[in-house]
Amino acid sequence: FFLMIRRPPRSTQSRSSAASDVYKRQEYMGNNIMSSKAVLLDKLMKFLATTSGRDKVSRFLQYGLKFVEAVLLYQAKRRGPPLLTDLAGKCKIVSGQMSTVRKILRFGRPIGLVYNHINLLKAYFAGRANPDPFNKAHNSWFVLSRLGCDLSLLVYFLSDHLLYFGKIGLFTNQKWLKIADDLNNWTWLLECVFAIIMDSIAAELMSRKIRYYITGGDERATPEETEKIVEACKKSRDEAIEEIIAYAFDTPCLLYTSPSPRDRQKSRMPSSA
Repeated sequence: FFLMIRRPPRSTQSRSSAASDVYKRQEYMGNNIMSSKAVLLDKLMKFLATTSGRDKVSRFLQYGLKFVEAVLLYQAKRRGPPLLTDLAGKCKIVSGQMSTVRKILRFGRPIGLVYNHINLLKAYFAGRANPDPFNKAHNSWFVLSRLGCDLSLLVYFLSDHLLYFGKIGLFTNQKWLKIADDLNNWTWLLECVFAIIMDSIAAELMSRKIRYYITGGDERATPEETEKIVEACKKSRDEAIEEIIAYAFDTPCLLYTSPSPRDRQKSRMPSSA
């Protein structure tokens, strides 16, 4: 008798080829992970290269540590170990240092705001002859709200600089420091309100542009071009909505940080009263 050994079909892989495929898949996945990490790191470096990015990171650390400090103090009051109180104190110190870092990083912001005002007014008056109904720079209400937002932010930064100089002892006039403190709070509120109005107008303009292209308003645009324009408009609209939500959460903080007139009157009374 002859023992017939059948060859496996070509579609069935041997152990060595299957193992090779596993290694290839692992190598492919590893390369993808490395490339995604490189892209993420590149985006992070570009974000930190901007003044706004550095300010947002410092702000996140500042208020994040305040939250951690409050949690640690709450746990310490519930008969927690003394180590929690020490950690809360260190969080408070680092949070204060982050606040100082933010103030120092803001020293050049007023110059950039003035430069932005000039460019915004140039674009607005240049578009008066042939205005684009979907261009934010050609919309009068958007330009006015943007100017109000940036002017409020300019006064906020200048008053913030004055308060910092008072903190380190370079400026000691208490009357002007009190005025700077009031301006700092109220211009923050005005900047938030103007920013909400500005981003609402931007979101509405992008929504109109989306409807215009979806309904075939531009007959010269190809379907591929229309799709790209609509996607870009949706991204801009979503970014504007995110800014509105962020400023809406920032606005109530003024009610917490700014003392009421009754509290200010009490602070002026002598300690013996």
